[in-house]
Amino acid sequence: MSNTISPVNAITAIKHCVKSSLIPYLSGPPGVGKSSVVLQATQELAREADHKFYQFQGNSMHSKTQLTRGFGFIDLRANMLTTMDLYGLPNFTEDKQSFLFARPDFIPERGQGIIFVDELPQASPSTMGGFSEAFLDHRIGKHVIPEGWKFVAAGNRQKDRADAHKIPTHIKDRMNELDLQFDLDSWVMWATEKNLHPAVISFAKYRPNLMDSFDPKLGINCTPRSVEQSGAHIDAPESIRYALLSGCLGEGPANEMEAIIKIYHQLPDFEYILDNPTKVPLPDQLDALYVTTTMLALRTTKDNLGQIKKFIERITQIEFQAAYVRGALIKDPSIGTSPDLLAWAKKNAAILVN
Repeated sequence: MSNTISPVNAITAIKHCVKSSLIPYLSGPPGVGKSSVVLQATQELAREADHKFYQFQGNSMHSKTQLTRGFGFIDLRANMLTTMDLYGLPNFTEDKQSFLFARPDFIPERGQGIIFVDELPQASPSTMGGFSEAFLDHRIGKHVIPEGWKFVAAGNRQKDRADAHKIPTHIKDRMNELDLQFDLDSWVMWATEKNLHPAVISFAKYRPNLMDSFDPKLGINCTPRSVEQSGAHIDAPESIRYALLSGCLGEGPANEMEAIIKIYHQLPDFEYILDNPTKVPLPDQLDALYVTTTMLALRTTKDNLGQIKKFIERITQIEFQAAYVRGALIKDPSIGTSPDLLAWAKKNAAILVN
């Protein structure tokens, strides 16, 4: 067994560590979704505690009401902080015989929540030392951190050449390290809930290996984050779209994404499929099947499920029917009680289990 973990399980693990007063440290390649996982885990912790979630970016000020009644998320970039940022600027006392360090505004004085220390391996050794004190003693210098605030840390791996330094062993000993890895099912579920473009989700389903092959030797990598960002270019003019995709994903993946986008733009009109589910020609290529079933899954409702089912059941590859059903259920779980879907599930129970 290793400490490798999927995004879905990482959320559960982070919540477990926080509730156990342990400090989870999420490592992984750039763009794999570390920050998103920590944010989602914090939102779930707030919901489970029946508190309102508040997010604070960097060293933004936070109101006393929010810190007293809510569950906060303070997002720090360790590589952007110096020891003076952590310990505060020195101010003379009234008699000018000594000085006190001013409390940084990103260190809360009350309340509860998560202090997310991102990019920890990219911080300077002295800044890492400051966080070491915070992790062990729940204080930085004389600035005591309320017990209601828990730490979660994250960073890139040294082997990814993302300017990550080796974390000293005494700091690592204070954290529970988890190695976050890309997981297609987790990503598709997240992308569906985020309403990402069908072409983007289709690309992930069709070529998932491209999103899990980070190579530090390449100038541009196809990562889960860059694939999400590529959705902004789908409706760009064709004359510039490939250049934009290449600058986002790299040349090889950009070719694949461009092909998926062209297929998407050539799909029959959705309303035409609903009106003629038994007559619309079926795609005869795998990539076109991925795009078609994904598009239909994202637009399925209880009202149109019956018509879409007539089209889907004409696809001879049963795995694409199953992919459609799974996608539609992620988008709208309420269709799970529809007679049309229940009939399909009963007929194809074996493949749904697999």
